[in-house]
Amino acid sequence: MSKSNNILIGVGTCIAILIILGSIGLYLSTRPTSMENKMRSINADIEDIQSFDQKLEILEKDILSAVEVGEQREVTLTLTEEEVSAVLVDMMREAISESSDNFSKEMIVDTMVNLDEETFRAIVRIDFAGITVDAGVELRTETDEDGLNLILESIELGRLPFPGTVKDKIRSSFNEAHTHIDFRDLHIDLDSDLPVKVTDIIVNDGEMVIIGMTT
Repeated sequence: MSKSNNILIGVGTCIAILIILGSIGLYLSTRPTSMENKMRSINADIEDIQSFDQKLEILEKDILSAVEVGEQREVTLTLTEEEVSAVLVDMMREAISESSDNFSKEMIVDTMVNLDEETFRAIVRIDFAGITVDAGVELRTETDEDGLNLILESIELGRLPFPGTVKDKIRSSFNEAHTHIDFRDLHIDLDSDLPVKVTDIIVNDGEMVIIGMTT
């Protein structure tokens, strides 16, 4: 997979910060996040990874066919919660290992993703020095005249309380770094030479629909 994954590296960095802060309040950090009360259980497996790869191949073919005839064309990639959950494990392992020399890929145990009402929620289960900690993030997309932006709404580490200033700083840093996103930022491993731009992301009813336009 591509190493250019700004969004997930950003998420990994946020979680890395939370892990460090969580060592201060270890008991509370090991408690389930309140976000989990909003989430459905997801069972993802190797077949979901294979399905993701197949859909990516179809997307590349659609883009190439538009290029061959010199046509601007809308293309879509529709992913299920299971597919996103399955591939997110590998993505987060790469992201957190790149966020700090003190963290390794083996720290990421599992992930669970829910896609509802224009909201992306993910619980990442982390092994921190032999102790299992759950970190939760809630994201949404926002489209303006300059392009598509990813907005961090909430981030949690177990039941550990954070001062508002800490949350605001993490949220502000993430949001400033994730504007005008594209396929590479979403860790969609397309050939960088393919002329396509992300125009929208629709999240609802257990699916994520990524919409692009060939250029």
